[in-house]
Amino acid sequence: MRQFENASVVHFNIDREIDENAFPKHNFFTLSIKDGETDYECQTDGGGGSRGHKSYTYTVSPALPDDLSKLKMVFKECKVPYQKPTGFEIEI
Repeated sequence: MRQFENASVVHFNIDREIDENAFPKHNFFTLSIKDGETDYECQTDGGGGSRGHKSYTYTVSPALPDDLSKLKMVFKECKVPYQKPTGFEIEI
């Protein structure tokens, strides 16, 4: 994560084992942040990768606090092209 005066940039990296017989899925992840006090806007800045590695970047406004212990970052997997949630999510 990188902090700026008016926004934060969050990087989300996924490494996984590859099934050589499976066709790779081209899903992506949305980000939402909850802390009970502030409404954060999370904008996807794109992503990419290879078969065993994916990386996504998000711009979050306003900037995240230095103490992240009270935040919940929720990454939800979605199918393209209609952003249909798959039900898989990661909460940090």
